[in-house]
Amino acid sequence: EVVKTPKTYIEHKEFAEQQIYYGQKGNLVHINDQAEQQFLYDNFFTVSEKVPSTGGYSPSDFWYTGMQKNSDGLWAHQYIDHSDPIQYTNWAPNSYTGDSSRDMILVVGDSNDGGSSRDRGEWIAGHSQASSQFYSIIEYPVTIENKVVLGNGNLLTFFATHDPEISREK
Repeated sequence: EVVKTPKTYIEHKEFAEQQIYYGQKGNLVHINDQAEQQFLYDNFFTVSEKVPSTGGYSPSDFWYTGMQKNSDGLWAHQYIDHSDPIQYTNWAPNSYTGDSSRDMILVVGDSNDGGSSRDRGEWIAGHSQASSQFYSIIEYPVTIENKVVLGNGNLLTFFATHDPEISREK
């Protein structure tokens, strides 16, 4: 779910966690692999709206994510009740990851990002307490169950959830 109301990071995070879809609470988007990165790039990060926001940027210049530094100072997918280390990354050159005061990840949207030569979809580290107002994407851990009877008579059940699992039943 795209949220095209300019808000600060804290406002977007709180808003996402209040949203419910099929009984599941929302989170700001976590980018887990290249396929998800490409899907988001193709469908969201190419939005170009030249409406000035705070700091001279447009709300579509950057997109907030649910990826933050955890209590150990490592980049992680932050959920309400736990965090998972980030495995896939798409850091931009000059992404500010060495700046210890930066604690969350923004995705570059519109390519007009202050002349720093970043490309759409690349990541930079940002400040969660900043007053900048951008857009965000909410994702929901929706469980989808699919069952397939295999040639050997086993029933294979797929559960696509927040943490995908595959279980087999006989």
